[in-house]
Amino acid sequence: MLFMAVIIFILAVVVQSVFAFTGEPGSEEDPIVTLSYLKSQISELESYIARKINDILDKGVAIEQPQTSFVVKQLFKGEGLIGDEGTELILRSGEATAVGNIDGDGVSDVTLGVDLKMGEKINRNHLLIVPRKDGRGIVAKTDSWIMVKGKYEIK
Repeated sequence: MLFMAVIIFILAVVVQSVFAFTGEPGSEEDPIVTLSYLKSQISELESYIARKINDILDKGVAIEQPQTSFVVKQLFKGEGLIGDEGTELILRSGEATAVGNIDGDGVSDVTLGVDLKMGEKINRNHLLIVPRKDGRGIVAKTDSWIMVKGKYEIK
């Protein structure tokens, strides 16, 4: 019985010493996060985000909206339409041929799934895509109407 009492006493001392070395609630070892602390941190974060947004807006960062619909343009005989990267074209009436780049690459006819090289005839109502801004487009052989979406230049 005495042996059992000694063991219980030793265990009690060990347990007490373990709890004595752990941090007290609210101390650096065991911090308590309060509502006021959270509110101050959130307020600082909101201020930081607002400053960053204002910095971006003050710098005048241009955010360009993509053109989302086709525009109908008339090309007169001999005029060319040179597209930027991603420009979409549809020949609605008239006759036109493809304009390629220096390397011989052409305009993508996604309706047929082919690459139209320099001088190849463009079929009406086929969707064409200019893959890069490198001088590709179309030239009107007769007065023509074109639907175009994206950036382009008429020459």
